[in-house]
Amino acid sequence: MAAKESKHLIMVKVDNRPGVLSRITGLFTRRGYNIESLVTGMTQDAGVYHITVTMIGTDDEVELLARQLERCMEVIDVKCDGGEDWEFVSREMLLIRVPCNTPEKRVEILNVCSLVNCRTAGVGKESVIVEVAGDNSSVNAALRAFELFGEIEVIHSGTVGIDMN
Repeated sequence: MAAKESKHLIMVKVDNRPGVLSRITGLFTRRGYNIESLVTGMTQDAGVYHITVTMIGTDDEVELLARQLERCMEVIDVKCDGGEDWEFVSREMLLIRVPCNTPEKRVEILNVCSLVNCRTAGVGKESVIVEVAGDNSSVNAALRAFELFGEIEVIHSGTVGIDMN
């Protein structure tokens, strides 16, 4: 029986040097892993970057990839979900353009915003831009709610995460 693939989160702290992100993503490519989302940014220490990668794979594949990442010279720390003693918080953000051509529809959209705990980021003549932030399940629930308004446009930030230890 084949191992089950699922979504995994890998967080990597690396030295802030030119080419590090390219080497990290190259490791995924050479091993045939597909990156679903990739978010990187500075930490409180300007010399250290935090990379959050979301990928689809088996538990064994993610564990192997984490060990390979740990061997990279610029890598300071690697954590991935599935570890028994690892707790983390992750969030995603979406910007959604919802079509809106009447004042009544605009009120409906604003009501849905309050129901799914998101906010209005902008209002145009024929659309409302909604900002949704939260964990994967709350973001997906909001997305389904706004799909009821017709053809929406979605920009997804990818997942960011931080460990609780």
